[in-house]
Amino acid sequence: MKTILKLLSVLFLFSSSSSQLVSQWMLTNGPYADNITAFYFADGLSLAGSYLYGIYRSTDVGNNWEITSYDYGADVTCFISLNDTLYAGTYDQDVYRSDDSGYTWSRLTSGYFTNEKVRALAVHQGNPFAGTFGNGIFIAYDRSHFVPVNGTLPNLYISSLLSMEDKIFAGTSGAGVIYSTDNGDNWLQSNNGLNDSIVTCMLHGGDLILVGTNSGVFRSTDEGETWTTVNNGLPAANIKALCLHNGDFFASVNWYGVFRSSDNGESWIPAGFSNKSIASLGSSGSSIFAGFGFGSTGMFSSTDNGLTWLQHNNGIHRATIRAITTIDSFVFAGSDYSTGIYRSTDKGLSWDQIKQSTSGYALAVKGSSIYAGTNTGLYRSTDGGEQWEFAGPEGNIDQVHSICTVDSFLLIGTGTNSCSVFRSSDEGANWTHVLTPYPFSTIITMCINDTTIFASTDESSYRSTDYGNTWELLSGVYSPITYFATNGIVYVGCFNPGVYRSMDNGISWTQVNTGLTGDIIKSISGTGNFVFSGPFSEGVFKSTNRGDLWTFDGLPQNTVLSLYLSDTLLYAGLYQNGVAKRNLDDITSVVPEESENKNPLSFKLLQNFPNPFNTATTIEFELPVNCNVSLKIFDMLGRNVATLVDNETIRAGRHTKLWNASSFASGVYIYQLLTDSFIETKKLILLR
Repeated sequence: MKTILKLLSVLFLFSSSSSQLVSQWMLTNGPYADNITAFYFADGLSLAGSYLYGIYRSTDVGNNWEITSYDYGADVTCFISLNDTLYAGTYDQDVYRSDDSGYTWSRLTSGYFTNEKVRALAVHQGNPFAGTFGNGIFIAYDRSHFVPVNGTLPNLYISSLLSMEDKIFAGTSGAGVIYSTDNGDNWLQSNNGLNDSIVTCMLHGGDLILVGTNSGVFRSTDEGETWTTVNNGLPAANIKALCLHNGDFFASVNWYGVFRSSDNGESWIPAGFSNKSIASLGSSGSSIFAGFGFGSTGMFSSTDNGLTWLQHNNGIHRATIRAITTIDSFVFAGSDYSTGIYRSTDKGLSWDQIKQSTSGYALAVKGSSIYAGTNTGLYRSTDGGEQWEFAGPEGNIDQVHSICTVDSFLLIGTGTNSCSVFRSSDEGANWTHVLTPYPFSTIITMCINDTTIFASTDESSYRSTDYGNTWELLSGVYSPITYFATNGIVYVGCFNPGVYRSMDNGISWTQVNTGLTGDIIKSISGTGNFVFSGPFSEGVFKSTNRGDLWTFDGLPQNTVLSLYLSDTLLYAGLYQNGVAKRNLDDITSVVPEESENKNPLSFKLLQNFPNPFNTATTIEFELPVNCNVSLKIFDMLGRNVATLVDNETIRAGRHTKLWNASSFASGVYIYQLLTDSFIETKKLILLR
């Protein structure tokens, strides 16, 4: 039987009215684009360093954040302050400096720095030190020009620096702990009792020094002369960060969350974020902050020593979402700019970053597998996104921008190096090249109408009616951006011309732009008569009559890059604003089809459209007066299998209801309109 990419399971309740109600769009809780990798708190100023967007600044203890002038793209690893000067260490871009409380930052390019991977900063005896990953330790005697101070040691991989009276300590990856008592001219090892040479972080509290390693925490009570293991209650795993807060020590353990010790490290208890990766910890007044690393994004704070945590992401960059899909109870969102693929198990109340350092251009579900088209190829997950495997095709193919499925076939549209359509009949094990467009350009969008495949670049559109074996170039569509098909109707969102609609499977096209305020259409979705579109920077528009008339639906000034219907929710992927959603059940009014709002002259039940249908069909009826109405579906045995309107008082006019029959068997059904003084029945046919 005929299949589509993913059967839409959407149930609308629409009725007509002379006024338009404001739709209930709401932003979900992310996903956020940034991992928070470093904190700085002092004198009312808060700084948060991130993996992607640089440095955030707050003056109200993290309740609100603003992005600073710092360059995008450099991973911020650490902060220090020296008098009125702030320093930020970065991975691959040396050290940045701010002399105006973090508003603006400038890169220190003089001295010996050459795109250094700065992992640690410290102030010792009035001088800033920088620890790099691979080139050892540097000092800036004039606070601006960094020069190496490695003594006789090789250029080590430095993970952390710690100043303590006359000693400066350095944690290394491979040589344990080293220290200097002469401002870095000479260095000695200090590893007595330290049986893990990979040190990840260091912390000084009172008379104690704690170091985090690849296998837990070690403590010294004699300024680093000897070390003892203090892992009671801690997993023997990588320690990402250490923090001292109100007399208690906190440690983040990679993929195990945060732990707290109230007895100087003798014992540890869980303090939140089980099975999460916390990249950074920081303390400010009564609050301890935790910044998420891989697996989640943004930051949280706690005022009760980790018993409860609250998000502090106001002002943190939200992800740009290019694609959305669902499978079972999971919602997946693919982001742009290599910020990864996100998953929500609670309809957007929270998001996890399940695939990092990739762009999620396209998402699709086939059977129990989810496919992701990325900037590094096609990937497949069979366990709800926990694990991903490369799904081909092999060769010089780096970007997959579109995915669709039809019957047993999986098709992908590629870009950059290949710019072609590929087809697989065995879940991606083997691939066949089926189309190279002319001119040579990225396949940016694909969709399925029944078994017809539509594929398009930004210049030309193609159609195949034989599963991709042969293709024909379409005419009448200009500068396409996105395709969508539902119940036999194909829609195309274009650059400047707006929306085109085809009622004959792509043979002819008609512009349907009445009511739209934008003509660059980035996204389309819908079912039956109901269609939603996303004009550039104009939010969402809806049509209740297959695109004949559009009305504004919400999300003003947002660019909606993707729209996806799932059950009774419509999801919108936004440019730099994460994911929004709205409940379709709250749409209770539509624009009457009668001109000048004239009421019908008589009761009428219209034939459903489309008929026969595959998943969902719309039923229209006309009322000359306000009255009580019931609209019900019966099987051929006379059993009531669905109720679309249950004895509701409805105003006069033409009304549209949608029946989602995705859970019903093929066959002939009866639908009946019943009012105070009228009854009529008709047949409809559901085909699988």
